[in-house]
Amino acid sequence: MRSFHSLRLYYLHKLQIPFASARKEFLQGITLLRHFHSRTLGRHFRA
Repeated sequence: MRSFHSLRLYYLHKLQIPFASARKEFLQGITLLRHFHSRTLGRHFRA
């Protein structure tokens, strides 16, 4: 049980860095999408 716990912690630590960077890129993409979407919507409503 203890070895399984340490193994899980080890894998969590190994995955933490790439997962954090992927999450940052994902959030950046979402903000970019929302910005672009609101811009196109604003242009559509003005025209």
